[in-house]
Amino acid sequence: MSKNEAMLRYISEQLDSLRDRPEMWGPNICIELQHLMLMEMWLVAVRPDLEHQNPRLVLEEYGAYCRRHGHGGKTPVSDKLREPSQLTKLLASFRDEFTQRLSPTSPFAEYDLTVAYNLKKEKPLSGSIVSQGLANVRRVLRAAARSPLSSSGRSPKQIEELTDFEIVDVEIHPNNGVGARVVIPMRQQAPQQQDWSAQNQLREAIGAVVEMAEWAGGTTSVPTASNDPQKRDWIAWQTMRLLPGADVETMELGGKLVSRSQPVILRLSQRARLFSVLERGLNSSSYTSTGTIRALNRDTSVLKFRPDSETKNLECWLTSGDDLSLAERNLCSKVEMKGKLFTGVARKPVLVVEEMALLDEALDSED
Repeated sequence: MSKNEAMLRYISEQLDSLRDRPEMWGPNICIELQHLMLMEMWLVAVRPDLEHQNPRLVLEEYGAYCRRHGHGGKTPVSDKLREPSQLTKLLASFRDEFTQRLSPTSPFAEYDLTVAYNLKKEKPLSGSIVSQGLANVRRVLRAAARSPLSSSGRSPKQIEELTDFEIVDVEIHPNNGVGARVVIPMRQQAPQQQDWSAQNQLREAIGAVVEMAEWAGGTTSVPTASNDPQKRDWIAWQTMRLLPGADVETMELGGKLVSRSQPVILRLSQRARLFSVLERGLNSSSYTSTGTIRALNRDTSVLKFRPDSETKNLECWLTSGDDLSLAERNLCSKVEMKGKLFTGVARKPVLVVEEMALLDEALDSED
């Protein structure tokens, strides 16, 4: 047995002891801190590259995990969960998720592209989150690999073949789907003729989207696409299309094509920072109109709005969970929309909704 294997065995035994015999480890705060310290030791042994890149990774991931499970805030979780059994159950669940995701044999390290959805605690799993989400990933990557100056709405055939990913498996935990984590590993299907130029083009497009998503998530590094204003706006737009809807706490994008040691995290809240990019480079104007909500895609927080003065629908991007709930309760109702109308990045105008007010109050009260 190597030294590294012996260390991993020791860490696993101590973590099992914390889970099974918490009374031997002291009060809750001691249990929590020692568990996190052992998790950091595990990361050093298994993925030293990640620990070197971000020494606070375990603490950050633990904090995000606790928030997803309703234990956010400044108060330590060990103070909120008084019973040791409750705390050890949470810690064990975090350990399972963290080690599976960052293990060298995890789907993010093993497959070409892996997408994971972490649903909000109270939200049940719907089939559309998976089917529409993956279809959206393909559309976004194809568009990102296409020049913004292209008059055609389709990507080259070689790019379409490379993004026609094959789903290897769908892992859901817990099985009942409420507040679930859904992991979908995919592999590229072998094209009829290998095109290295198209493969490099796709990798560059994925890299540009990942950089933009990391920037929208709060990093200070400037995306490479910012060197070209037109490409910057195009990639910001595609990244915004990739963000998950209101039912999803976070979406993770990783795999061999992403060229990152860990998956990039996407949240609906990143939409505001991406819109700040578009405001600087695109034509936008204030917009107010009354009309009818014709359709709603909850998985992307996008709705179709038919202004009273128009015969075509207007695509509207929601930035508020309250507006999403209002729209869901009042499909086909009369509303007043206020926001900013963007032109020039998509093939049709897009409205970023700042305020939505229900005019047909009778319908809302009946619901």
